[in-house]
Amino acid sequence: MEIESWDDSKVHEYEIIKDTETIKNVQLEFEKKLKSILNKEKIVKIGFPGNSKKFEGVKVYYSDYYPGFWYYTIILPNGKIYNSFGPDNSSNSCKTLSLKLALSTKAPFSNHFGGLFLKKGDNFYIAHNGTVSGGKKGVGKSNFLKYFKTKYPDKMQTVDNDKKSIKVILISCLENDSIVNEIVAFMEVVEQFKRPV
Repeated sequence: MEIESWDDSKVHEYEIIKDTETIKNVQLEFEKKLKSILNKEKIVKIGFPGNSKKFEGVKVYYSDYYPGFWYYTIILPNGKIYNSFGPDNSSNSCKTLSLKLALSTKAPFSNHFGGLFLKKGDNFYIAHNGTVSGGKKGVGKSNFLKYFKTKYPDKMQTVDNDKKSIKVILISCLENDSIVNEIVAFMEVVEQFKRPV
C-alpha cells in the first residue's frame, strides 16, 4: 500500500464510500449496469486457478459481444460482497475465476478486499486497492501497485482514508457504457503482472 503523509491542505478529487447503505445502493447500481450489458445468463460450474474445488449451480451473466468474459455477484449475510469475473475457457459450462472485486459493507477499505467504491461529484466509480494474490513469490499488493503505476499512471488516484493519503486504481465510472471493457482491461493487466513473476 502506498501511503503519503497527511496534509490537510490537500483536496483529493475522489472519496471512498464508507457508509453501509450507500455501499449497498451503489452495489445495486453496479449490478444493474453490468446486467444491462451482459444480458444473457446461464448456470455453470465455477473453478479456481490452482484449486480443484468447484462451485456448482452458479448463475453467471455474459454477452456475445464480450466472448470469453462472464460475471456474477454473491452477497453474504456478514456484509461481504463478491463481484467475480473470469474467462470462458471451456467448451462446456466450466469457467475459471480470474478477478474478484470484493467489498465489505463493514470494512470499506481493507487489505482483505480489493474492491471499493469511490465518489467524485455526483458520480460513483469502481476502484481497486491493489490487493492481488496468486500463490507465487513477488505477487502482492505493493509490487502490483508499482507495476500498475509504471504502465498506467493516469489510472492511479489518491484518496483519503482515515487521515492517510492512499493510492488506488480507478477502474471505471459506473455510468460508463465502456465499463465492461475497462474491467476486462484491468483483468488483463492483473494477468500480465502475474505471468512473469
